[in-house]
Amino acid sequence: MSQSLFTSITGMTASQSKIDVVANNIANMNTTAFKSSNLTFSDLYSKTLSAGSSPTTGVGGTNPMQVGLGVGLAGITTDFTGGSIQSTGNSNDLNIQGNGWFTILNTDGSMGLTRDGSFKLDENGNLVTQAGLKVLGTNSAYSATGSTTSIFVPNKLNLVTSGKDLTAGAAGVLTNLNNASITPGSFSFDVYSDAGTLISTVNVDANTATSLQDIATAINTAIGADPNLTSGGNSIVTAKVNSDGTFTIETQNVGGLGNVGEIDFSTTGDTSNFLYESDLATSTFENGKYTSKILAYQADIGPATNNNSTVSKASYAVTSNGAIEVTYSNGDTITVEEKNGNMVLKYITSDGKTISSTDINVSGDVISAANLQLQLASVLNEQGLMSQGGNVYTTGPNSGTLTFSIGNANGYGQIGSGGLESSNVNLAIEFANMIVAQRAIDANSRVFTSTSEVLQRLVSLQ
Repeated sequence: MSQSLFTSITGMTASQSKIDVVANNIANMNTTAFKSSNLTFSDLYSKTLSAGSSPTTGVGGTNPMQVGLGVGLAGITTDFTGGSIQSTGNSNDLNIQGNGWFTILNTDGSMGLTRDGSFKLDENGNLVTQAGLKVLGTNSAYSATGSTTSIFVPNKLNLVTSGKDLTAGAAGVLTNLNNASITPGSFSFDVYSDAGTLISTVNVDANTATSLQDIATAINTAIGADPNLTSGGNSIVTAKVNSDGTFTIETQNVGGLGNVGEIDFSTTGDTSNFLYESDLATSTFENGKYTSKILAYQADIGPATNNNSTVSKASYAVTSNGAIEVTYSNGDTITVEEKNGNMVLKYITSDGKTISSTDINVSGDVISAANLQLQLASVLNEQGLMSQGGNVYTTGPNSGTLTFSIGNANGYGQIGSGGLESSNVNLAIEFANMIVAQRAIDANSRVFTSTSEVLQRLVSLQ
């Protein structure tokens, strides 16, 4: 008889836990990026009165007789679906639209995960949470190990940009020529003899050229196919990329053809801008060749020195993949881009010249690519994550290992700026769950009262 007392107690206890979960969900209905929870029940072990029996030749089988002993908690699951994005107009406020977590550095040095992107810059330029925890960046587009380098936006830098002759390594990049892309197409130039007689017009097809060497090959191919410019397999004009990165068109002494007196680059009808972007059209014939004035641009980034090259941070923005673009008072911008799976620095001058990572020199460890690229993380089993409070989660025994990526790539969501992810609490569902749990407590308390009255009657028997 007294068993029903304990059974009804399990029902009231379990339902009270349900109300606790509902209460926590409702309490956090306005918490940034909060993930609601749901509690499920399971029945407890049953007392077996009879195990039943199998049928025999003369008697049929009997079913087991069991009395349940109450209810227990089966589990508490978290709903990790994303909440809606609420615009704030604050560029420091970030959100993830899709899969992934921001990574932060906990006070004990461990890595934490959060969807709460209400970040801010501290006085040193570190991107931190409202609690002051540093937000982490990465120099890899995808990684299994992750980075503990923090996002850092320097308030002041010493920035110097200059033109330089292309090195042999950089000579292959057409987009590095004075920051101007070479237009695919054709161009031509005239070749004259010492006497000023036109020997031939060279028509060069550079529609598929992607490097300076491609241009040189196209010119030499056109010359080699012109019988007026060759003798015995030798050409009286050749083009080549030099070891110092310059580009030359050079005249040769070929027996029977005489010396070339001039190469005229002023012909019209070209569909490629190569001759003019390389400055060959205006270069001077010297020592038997025309040499280009091709320049690349170099950037030197160093610590603030309070001289004419020291600039202050004017603003910064975050792209959809989490790249930080920092603009300084002189109009120059520093950001990152992906190259072969790695994040590298990119420098953009105020007049639009783009300087690639190979031409950026950083001194004093003032900044790196990882300082300007937000790192996202994910796990195989989000239900295994452990909440640490403060909108921070850490991995648990059953969460699986972390993997890391930039935003908007490798299945990760894109990063938005100027808005925060809201709580995913559904008030209508929470109120319904609360009413059901309350009625369950009422019903179980009625069972408790009824059992108590029966026991009281038995005690009163004389």
